[in-house]
Amino acid sequence: MSLNIPWTELDQSEDFIGRTVGALGWGWVSCVQLVRKEGKRSHNMAYVHFSHWESTDDAQRALGALESGLELKVFYRGNWYWKIRKSRFEYRAPIAPSAPTWSVSGEVSAEEATEALEKVDHEYEGELSELEACLRVAEAEKATEALEEAIGAYVEGEGELSELEACLSSARDAVDKFAEGSELGKTMMTSALKDTADRVLLGGNGKRLRVTFSDSA
Repeated sequence: MSLNIPWTELDQSEDFIGRTVGALGWGWVSCVQLVRKEGKRSHNMAYVHFSHWESTDDAQRALGALESGLELKVFYRGNWYWKIRKSRFEYRAPIAPSAPTWSVSGEVSAEEATEALEKVDHEYEGELSELEACLRVAEAEKATEALEEAIGAYVEGEGELSELEACLSSARDAVDKFAEGSELGKTMMTSALKDTADRVLLGGNGKRLRVTFSDSA
């Protein structure tokens, strides 16, 4: 059963309306909904929903009057009252969500679980090794570029020997790091650096400087 109150004041809350109507003893009020209405004077329309209607004589007389289309006056304070009539709205209480369930889809042996973990671990190690190799290549390329710049500056008489030595040291470190992960990388980077550094450099003072790498570089 749902009842409709066409006019309630804005300061009358759902709780106040529910407790007042519930005190009539007609049944159990489960929910009160308010709908604001605008006009010459703003007000709320109220819907009072019952989860149970009593079988007492008073409740049944009220139900008979409402079912026949009559309006009832409910005095909530002194001479102040609401007009109440049966609502055509059918209230459906929200359905409580069901509890989650679970089931076993299949059995996994300890050996299968171990193999799966080892496979994932192996793939992870491979990705990590590849990433480390890429980082070493990037470091070696950066050191090579710095070395070329230092050689060019020294040839033009603008660079200092200390700067060139620092670049050579950085290049050697980069080759050593790259060689830790790959013998092929060691050969490739050594050849590239030898092509860059194994040349005759002419300084501003006319002196010659030869920079070379040994076979074990």
